[in-house]
Amino acid sequence: MPKSIAKVVTGGRGYELRPPEAPSLFAELAGDPACHDIATAALQAARLGFDMTDPEVRATVIAAGRREHARKGGADTTPPQLDQPAPRDHHRRVVYYMRLGDLVKIGTSVNIRARYESIHPQGIDAVEFGDRALETARHRQFVDDHQHAEWFRRSPQLAAHITERAAAFHAESGQTVAAWLRERIPALAS
Repeated sequence: MPKSIAKVVTGGRGYELRPPEAPSLFAELAGDPACHDIATAALQAARLGFDMTDPEVRATVIAAGRREHARKGGADTTPPQLDQPAPRDHHRRVVYYMRLGDLVKIGTSVNIRARYESIHPQGIDAVEFGDRALETARHRQFVDDHQHAEWFRRSPQLAAHITERAAAFHAESGQTVAAWLRERIPALAS
């Protein structure tokens, strides 16, 4: 990738986005005031294994970068650290099913440990790899069980779905949900 493209997109800093999809992303971002934050989000997504050629992933990354840019008040500060590994707690985005009494929270996260620590559920009964679109689809699927925000009554239909998702996760990943969670949430390993 020509360094001049990286310099234009990143405000002249001259660092490069290394994934093969970088040139088209940079061309798309040329002149965007949030380009640095979008590039940072793209690097994080690429490190987590997301396919930046997928239009939905690309749109999500661009939106996340723009939100971060706005959150910082439009300031463009430090460049992304290209040679550092992804944060240990981060993983591919999952839709999770956290249980608290008779309620189930259907949410999404790239850091299940942080979500677990903020909610303190009685358990996480299932996860499935997916994004906010899948989360929204699950909310719609169980609209009859909706209680408040992302919380749903644990109906027989939702309980059956959770069992199916846990089995599907095991088939797809080769790990049980419990084993996958123990790797990411130290409190569950004891």
